[in-house]
Amino acid sequence: MPAQVTEPSGAPAPTPAAARPALAARRPAAEDGALAARRGAVRTVVECSGPFAKDSSVRALAAAYDARNMIFTNETVQGTEVGVTVLFPKEPRRRLEV
Repeated sequence: MPAQVTEPSGAPAPTPAAARPALAARRPAAEDGALAARRGAVRTVVECSGPFAKDSSVRALAAAYDARNMIFTNETVQGTEVGVTVLFPKEPRRRLEV
């Protein structure tokens, strides 16, 4: 077991759990995303570059994510049938419809 680490100088003393207000009561709702990121939740941002660029193609997506991780389907959007590429269709946490 590693040796105990001392608090850096000037750090406030830890507050006992019983004296701390409930977490939800003391943090604004706007900080929920930052808190989730610190707790290990992954937030994925898709940029309009690389395989997702405006001039990209299905071939670029297949090269980047492997064609076995893609399906093609149609969806109705505002009354019009639109072709949709779905990345990772069997993995709800990674699923992305393009």
